[in-house]
Amino acid sequence: MKGVNFALDPDVDITGIIGPNGAGKSTFLSVIAGEIKPNTGTLTIMGRKLDRQQSPELLNRMGIARTFQIPRPFTGMSVEDNIVVSGLVRGSLKESRERARGLMDKLNLANYARMTPGQLNLAGRKRLELARALMTQPKLLLLDELFEGLNEVEVDWMVEILKAQVRETGFKVIIVEHVMSAVRKLAQKLYVLDHGECIAEGGTEEVLSSQRVIEAYLGKQPV
Repeated sequence: MKGVNFALDPDVDITGIIGPNGAGKSTFLSVIAGEIKPNTGTLTIMGRKLDRQQSPELLNRMGIARTFQIPRPFTGMSVEDNIVVSGLVRGSLKESRERARGLMDKLNLANYARMTPGQLNLAGRKRLELARALMTQPKLLLLDELFEGLNEVEVDWMVEILKAQVRETGFKVIIVEHVMSAVRKLAQKLYVLDHGECIAEGGTEEVLSSQRVIEAYLGKQPV
């Protein structure tokens, strides 16, 4: 990353980050989540300036949750137990199980509760990844290519679920994504990274129509 300045707009619920492979998008999310320590710069979250030694666990307790491009469930546990365990950071086992069952209903996972994650198809594993993040009751949710590999129907369904969750609980979202249909339907503001630098920022449609963005990224992508 090279001097990227990024600030969440209080009036924007969902902020998007796009750019070609290797642009630094996932690295940027990892810095916010405390998984990669920055060499320079400052990180201020919810009014708290953090040092470079903050652990992912502490940041999660502060309200930062993330999903991963390749889902990372506990493979030896059931779908339900994966979700329940993720909620223990916010409550007792009983409370977490109750919330997990409600969330499984919303995310169409209830019928798969006793299965292991390996028995789910890709769309199911993506829903499980989202459920595990939502169980931490985030104030800021970081989504890393949640829609990759999904078909159009699955993308539209996931978009509506995410919008509903944002409306219901009021958390903010930063979404890194290559699926432009999802970006257009979700992101109110957009940043474009290229070779670790921010080359554009602004309203989503304004940014996507930028000639520089088209040349650097969109010209290589289906839009």
